[in-house]
Amino acid sequence: MTKFTIHSDVPVPRPRSKWGDVPWRDLTIGQSISVDETDSEQIRRGMNAMHSAMVRDKKKGSKMEFKVLQTDDGFGIWRTR
Repeated sequence: MTKFTIHSDVPVPRPRSKWGDVPWRDLTIGQSISVDETDSEQIRRGMNAMHSAMVRDKKKGSKMEFKVLQTDDGFGIWRTR
């Protein structure tokens, strides 16, 4: 027979995300973040992930606006409003 144990007050672990630690919400207007990446597939995935996160944030009522553009060294995130 399998035994089960019920635990109380156990925090839910935070899911791991490669791009989740980029502090894009901390930018002020006119600031930017450079993400240095050489692999074109990682650049594409990173840009898509950041853009999706920003769209989700906007749908929740955020007034902040950003641009995510590819650069020579990887990609960049700019706060525009």
